[in-house]
Amino acid sequence: GVKQLSFDAAKSVYKAVIDFDNLEEGSDLWLFSKVTANDMRSLTVLLTPNAPAKTWYEKNAGDNSITLYSDAATEVSFRLTAPRFDHQIWPNLHPDQTLQGLEV
Repeated sequence: GVKQLSFDAAKSVYKAVIDFDNLEEGSDLWLFSKVTANDMRSLTVLLTPNAPAKTWYEKNAGDNSITLYSDAATEVSFRLTAPRFDHQIWPNLHPDQTLQGLEV
């Protein structure tokens, strides 16, 4: 995804919040929140600013959100990765290791 960060005068930083409990139904982030494990500890966040800027994030497990930060006005591209909601019942290897390729 991509977020434009807005200035937060109280903290003197630019920021945007991704609130997983209040997403537009049918959006990419909404779908991500429905198919991944609801566990902030297993969430991985990658950020890339669209300008020379220092960027970072904060996981807010208490309110199920992520806050993206920057020290300058910029757009930030982000990629979120997390285990699927049913990852514990589906191992990485298929039980039948004689299968080759994908069947369409």
